[in-house]
Amino acid sequence: MELLTDEQKMRIIGSLSLMDDILTERDALGDGNTLYEIERTIKGSGIPFDDGSHIIYVSADLADYDTELGKLMHDLRCTDPEEMEYDVLKERVRYFKGKTEGRIEMASEFDKVLGEILKEIEDKRAKENLERGLKEGTEKGLKAGRMEEARRVARSMIADGSIPLPKVAEFSGLTLSEVESISSSFKA
Repeated sequence: MELLTDEQKMRIIGSLSLMDDILTERDALGDGNTLYEIERTIKGSGIPFDDGSHIIYVSADLADYDTELGKLMHDLRCTDPEEMEYDVLKERVRYFKGKTEGRIEMASEFDKVLGEILKEIEDKRAKENLERGLKEGTEKGLKAGRMEEARRVARSMIADGSIPLPKVAEFSGLTLSEVESISSSFKA
């Protein structure tokens, strides 16, 4: 009989907010296990990297509903608290689904989580917009700088007086009409 330690139960129950990450319909890793606990290690040395993060995969399709894990899997998939095996989960689901205070508390928690998610999205967009703005501004500034340098070169060449305007346009990269405009400002 497969028994879960209290620590394993608490890890699974404590991770319910990550249920999409840990509860899978099929055997996530394909080794025929119901439960996979994954701990992080340092590559090369294999030394555990205990940063407090844990990945737990529970394969719903392999759960034996006669075991504690199977019963827990059953309860996590239940929509009706009366059909649940574990009293703690049954009472909490009843509270959050059936009592006004529970629904208010759940809505408040949902609002907090939604607010955090929206803030993360807003922060990410702001960062992306800033990066895009900096990139566009830099490109625009470089382009303006190149144009100003081309005009400076054209003015110097025109001031020399010995270089024909079509050659000034060719060497500076400006159009002939831009060079003629600069040339006319010398005569004004």
